[in-house]
Amino acid sequence: MGSQEPELGNRISSADDEGEKEVKVADWAEFHDVFYELGGVALKVNQLRVKKAALSERLEAIIEAGSKSTERLDCLEKLKTRLQDKQDSLNQAKESLHESQ
Repeated sequence: MGSQEPELGNRISSADDEGEKEVKVADWAEFHDVFYELGGVALKVNQLRVKKAALSERLEAIIEAGSKSTERLDCLEKLKTRLQDKQDSLNQAKESLHESQ
């Protein structure tokens, strides 16, 4: 039995050697400063997200207005073409009326 105790002790010490990790000690003041800087960065990120959302809404409104404007221009062009066709038909009718007299 006495021979088993040193063997058990060796196992524990070898397990401790393998499990040891380097412990890093952080300076609280430095951590505190970094923590507040990160808080400031997070606040700025949130502000930028809100600004991005507002700009996206404005951009969508501008795009929609541009699209409506383009639709109106297309409609006006069609009306102009129809009016021109009617004027041409009227002019042809006048010419044929003058020729027949």
